[in-house]
Amino acid sequence: MKKLLFIAILLFSICFTMKAQEAGQKWIGGGISFSTDKQRHADRANNFTFIPEIGYQLSERWGIGVSLGYKHQEHISRDISGPYKTIYNGFEVNPFARYTFFKKDIISLFADGGVGYSHLKATDGYYSDYRLSVGIRPGIALDISENIRFTSKIGFFGYQNINSDSYADKIDSFKFDLNMSQVLFGVNVIF
Repeated sequence: MKKLLFIAILLFSICFTMKAQEAGQKWIGGGISFSTDKQRHADRANNFTFIPEIGYQLSERWGIGVSLGYKHQEHISRDISGPYKTIYNGFEVNPFARYTFFKKDIISLFADGGVGYSHLKATDGYYSDYRLSVGIRPGIALDISENIRFTSKIGFFGYQNINSDSYADKIDSFKFDLNMSQVLFGVNVIF
């Protein structure tokens, strides 16, 4: 039993040994996000996002990257004639700089600061939505091995501008947003 426990601890230690991030390392990965909520003008909204990303580590603390992703939204609304569904599809581009401000063993905390642009268009062709955002997305990374890292980005802090065919005016907002629609889970491969 002691041998088995010793071997298990040894294997666990080997699997979770991670060298510090070095300048010149690259990563490829991304994440997915899903949320559903009830809105005032739409009875239900379902959101799905898939965002691949690539990046380059400049130093132990700083990295740069870009994410390019796909967004899908479904809004189920009601009017006099009954419920109807509007489906939006679109893309998102987000270049960012990543600052890792805490690193201890296999856990690190980081903040991605960047500029994001997204465009959504309804499949019926009537509405489109353009968004520009500038802000910070805090995150946590868990190094599973030397080359695999699980990441989670939680929240958004910054400015967002929305121009939409479905709104009479554009919307400018400053966000301190920690709801579940702002959580993104992903995996990065480091090489």
